[in-house]
This record gives sequence, C-alpha cells and structure tokens, in this order.
Amino acid sequence: MLGGQSAFQAIAQDFTSFEQEILAKIGREITEVPEPGTLVLLGLAVAGLAYRRYGS
Repeated sequence: MLGGQSAFQAIAQDFTSFEQEILAKIGREITEVPEPGTLVLLGLAVAGLAYRRYGS
C-alpha cells in the first residue's frame, strides 16, 4: 500500500515475514493517539449522559 497519510511499504521475503509486517502495521494503527475531533465527540457524549442522569 503506497500513498496517503498512513502509507507504508513492507518488503516481505515470504508469507511469514509478510504476516509479521502486517501485524506490526495493525499494531501501530491501533495504538495511535486519537484525533482531537474524536475526543470532542467522546466528551460531548459523556457530558450528555451526565446531564441526562444528573440534570434538571
């Protein structure tokens, strides 16, 4: 896969090394820090739940 913000290039000698490269890529994507927009949506959802429970 080439091009784009999260692009990478992995050269694999065989299927085993290809699997290891793909698993490493997936691991990097999962552990990335969420974008600010995601955090804002999460914050709004929590605030909405708190208001619904404790609000008037």
